[in-house]
Amino acid sequence: MLFKYQPIAMATSIKWTPLTRWTNERHFYSRLQDQRIQEKPMPPDHPPTLKAEDLYRSFAVGKNSIEVLRGVSIEVSPGEKVFLCGPSGAGKTTLLYTLAGLEEPESGEVFIDGKPLYRSSRSQRAIIRNRFMGYVFQNYFLLPDLTALENVLLPSMIRGQAARSRGLELLKKVGLADRSDHLPAEMSGGEQQRTAIARALMNDPPIVFADEPTGNLDSKTRNEVMGMLLSIVDESAKTLIVVTHDRKLATMGDRCISLADGCISSEEKTSGSVVKLGDKIPSDTPTPHQQS
Repeated sequence: MLFKYQPIAMATSIKWTPLTRWTNERHFYSRLQDQRIQEKPMPPDHPPTLKAEDLYRSFAVGKNSIEVLRGVSIEVSPGEKVFLCGPSGAGKTTLLYTLAGLEEPESGEVFIDGKPLYRSSRSQRAIIRNRFMGYVFQNYFLLPDLTALENVLLPSMIRGQAARSRGLELLKKVGLADRSDHLPAEMSGGEQQRTAIARALMNDPPIVFADEPTGNLDSKTRNEVMGMLLSIVDESAKTLIVVTHDRKLATMGDRCISLADGCISSEEKTSGSVVKLGDKIPSDTPTPHQQS
């Protein structure tokens, strides 16, 4: 039950997980190599614009249908840090997964540099996700039998270009140079999330998606992990989209988009303060698991 994508699992009992998605993508890449399909990488000096138009998504619960997204449209500029806020059930995570190519909308479309994502084949979407997107999940989703380094290398292994030296470099950047050979069970929650961040950055994607990345961490560790993520994103000019309940945390982005009942209820520009490693984020607001 731990690895289910909870909103769908509760609504439809579909046993879907990001881990399953990654396993399937390895199969997709094997097929693509057999067919000699060549991907056309985006030039490194041309970060993509992410845009969604009129997204609708609903889930069946018994005989009822619950609308989770109701005509949501959003545009994210290259290098922008956007936080999606709102109460539980507002549609934040569903929107994030739809933007990230993990959940197909019932109607509407997501565009990456003007190219429709969901009109592509499943194999093409697998390439796009692996090449241009990195993912950080609340529950880490590290493979328990792999070491920290092996978990970090997974996206590049799917791509067929595993680079051990880059994996070690990323672990050093997130402060885990001495933990590369440790299993997830031998690491703290903060260390596991740092490993997950390094994994998300392995293929140097221009867009990083994070779903409540600090939701399972205490306030001190939350500050350290989020500060590190924002610092790395700023240094490499990546686009970052984060789901959070924490309004104080959301002020560290460029824009906060609030959702309610599957619609965008408000949108505001925030400070967008550059965070450096070691900086502290204000911790006035408790993390979700500390709230009653």
